[in-house]
Amino acid sequence: MVTVVVGAGKTGLSCIRYFRRYHPSLALRVLDSREHCPGIADIKKQYPDIPVMCGPFEPRHFADAQRVVLSPGVQHWAEKIKTWVAPTVLVTGDLDLFAEAIVGHGIATIGVTGSNGKSTVTTLVGEILRAQGEDCLVGGNLGTPALDLLPAPGGPWPRIIVLELSSFQLAITQQLPLTVATILNLSPDHIDYHGSEAAYAEAKSRIFRTAGYAVVNRDAPNLTPYIPHDIPEIRFGLSSPEKASDFGLIMDATGDTWLCQGKKRLLNANILPLSGTHNVANVLAALALVARLSPTGQIENMAGAVHGVMAFKGLPHRCQWVRTINGVPWINDSKGTNVGATEQALYGLGKSIPGKWILIAGGDGKGADFSTLLPVLRQYVKAVILFGKDKTIMESVFKTLVPCYLCATLEEAVSCAHRLSKTGEGVLLSPACASLDMFINYEARGHLFVEYVEALPEK
Repeated sequence: MVTVVVGAGKTGLSCIRYFRRYHPSLALRVLDSREHCPGIADIKKQYPDIPVMCGPFEPRHFADAQRVVLSPGVQHWAEKIKTWVAPTVLVTGDLDLFAEAIVGHGIATIGVTGSNGKSTVTTLVGEILRAQGEDCLVGGNLGTPALDLLPAPGGPWPRIIVLELSSFQLAITQQLPLTVATILNLSPDHIDYHGSEAAYAEAKSRIFRTAGYAVVNRDAPNLTPYIPHDIPEIRFGLSSPEKASDFGLIMDATGDTWLCQGKKRLLNANILPLSGTHNVANVLAALALVARLSPTGQIENMAGAVHGVMAFKGLPHRCQWVRTINGVPWINDSKGTNVGATEQALYGLGKSIPGKWILIAGGDGKGADFSTLLPVLRQYVKAVILFGKDKTIMESVFKTLVPCYLCATLEEAVSCAHRLSKTGEGVLLSPACASLDMFINYEARGHLFVEYVEALPEK
């Protein structure tokens, strides 16, 4: 009998390393549906004893399986594979291996998911905890895979692990015990992969299956059906906190706005290093997650929390200031890979300049409904410059509302935005689309945008 690891990418490699560290005698087999998988060479070099098979999956590959571990990118194979194995064979993902490994080690776990902001919040939670002197590790869908956060057998365990979790990961996870969990927000994404908005939302909601506490965004009423009623919760939002345990904003008599828990002032919103109201919400969510780790539900080391928030300047490619040219700020939000992310960026940055924004967007829309962007375009956008696979689809939705310009490349789009922009306006790259039609990933798209913007002449 053999354990089959499906997918030879980043997650698959972490599964192999986990099995070799914790279960060195286990028989393994690695499958990848790609004929030419970039991870195969590393596996063959490091683990020459492990058989690797590339190409289309077949029932015979699973005939002797005792467990099948799927990488997130191949979770759509789960149902088919279940018909090829015995009913007693578990078809699961890396998070279930992680859950098994941490049992009995007294680790507090924080899980963060959502359509937008999850990388920022996950990273910020880690920054706050470390600034408070906590022993904490951060990873999952962001950065280090969850299994690579585990120590070597016999080594010291961290006190807290913070995980960013994707819908792909959650869809194949049977049980992940989380001390506290949150869905930050929910907007249509990966419809082409999950098949429907309902299936995508259901995958996200699995984060609460075995969570001890829920942190809930009260500004996202569409999340209500997915919040379980049998676990305690605290809420955050941009309005005044409703309960003493909740997080929100309160304006004082002088007009300053404060991040608060209940009536208790925590931090002046006017001095946050992160720009945009969406980032204010992200900070509130991070503070709520940290507070919920405490038995009192309060932030016990507020000085450390403030230091962590103030030291965090944001993630690359997420509303990242690049350059100001003749009074026009250029912002890199290449991580805006879905409609909700672009909507958040525009609402968050909309009032930060005197004029309107020129939006650069486009790529692989993943079956999204772009019409949901119309209200924010009407309010804050002067023109839209479109490139990539679905640019004509986007143009058909936007052209009756704002001028649209079609470009063949990102470089051409940057040049077009430079010609159109005037002092007091801004240029925002927030594609509302995945990048894989033209780039390796959103980071590559963002790096090129920065390169092109830095090469622009002053007007």
